[in-house]
Amino acid sequence: MYSVILLEEARNEWLDSAFYYEVQQKGLGERFSTIVKITLDKISENPKIFQKKKNDYRQAVLKPFPFVVLFIRDKHSDTIVVTGIFHTKRQPNKKFNRE
Repeated sequence: MYSVILLEEARNEWLDSAFYYEVQQKGLGERFSTIVKITLDKISENPKIFQKKKNDYRQAVLKPFPFVVLFIRDKHSDTIVVTGIFHTKRQPNKKFNRE
């Protein structure tokens, strides 16, 4: 099992999106957060099941929401670094330009 670290930008994207969904419909933000947590657990258990995209980045889709969790495995440890929780319709070319 891998440990998972969220970069500050990814954590902020998660919280902002959960807040947005909660404002739109009561309980929807909580549902979004639950799906993010379940996905992070799956990533922690077996990151290789998720599609490799660019370089060593992988992404996990947050169905039914239009988001992906973008992550990379630290090659020197058993750590997953989540670089973004990214809305798929917003500037997709920027999702790999994160540190």
